[in-house]
Amino acid sequence: MCAVLPPGRERRLDEQPLTAIGAMVDRLVPVLARWLDRPPVFFGHSMGALLAFETAGALAARGKVPPRLLVLSGRRPPDRPDDQPPIHDLPTEEFVAGLLKLGGTPREVVEHPELLDLLLPVLRADVRAVETYHYRPRPPLACPIVAFGGTDDERASVAELAGWERHTSGGCRVRAFSGGHFFAYEHPDVLPALRDELRPVSGR
Repeated sequence: MCAVLPPGRERRLDEQPLTAIGAMVDRLVPVLARWLDRPPVFFGHSMGALLAFETAGALAARGKVPPRLLVLSGRRPPDRPDDQPPIHDLPTEEFVAGLLKLGGTPREVVEHPELLDLLLPVLRADVRAVETYHYRPRPPLACPIVAFGGTDDERASVAELAGWERHTSGGCRVRAFSGGHFFAYEHPDVLPALRDELRPVSGR
């Protein structure tokens, strides 16, 4: 298993964060080349789901080994843009309020001025990347897609997740879990469900 760590966070905190999904894909595809001796499986949640989807498309366009499976979590299909007003350019206080409303950012972070100042650039960069993303139509992917969703997620309802079927010729299934937008970090059944999805493609 290999986790993707974009610039601007954790051990890459001193690097400039990327503000566009396309820029992330352009950086990621060459790095993935070393791992493509066998078909990969991609999992991504929220922004990570967009990154996984666009990376799979970029690999297909370049004639590289395509994923065997995409597991996309907490994200409506790419041809259905967010219907929430953008927040990435708001003043800090309003931007932080928007983050707290979305969830996923611990209140301890926003209540600690020095920590907030440290993380604010990457938080804004991530939100900008999602809010400025524009889907460009292309042929459907060949790999199957499994869409994970939270039953109380206002950003990507379970009903909307079925629309991922428009973006693959390999079939699409939806699996619902109780919780809001960040259910994937909280629901105890998410990891077992992910193992269930991986078993048929891993041979284990």
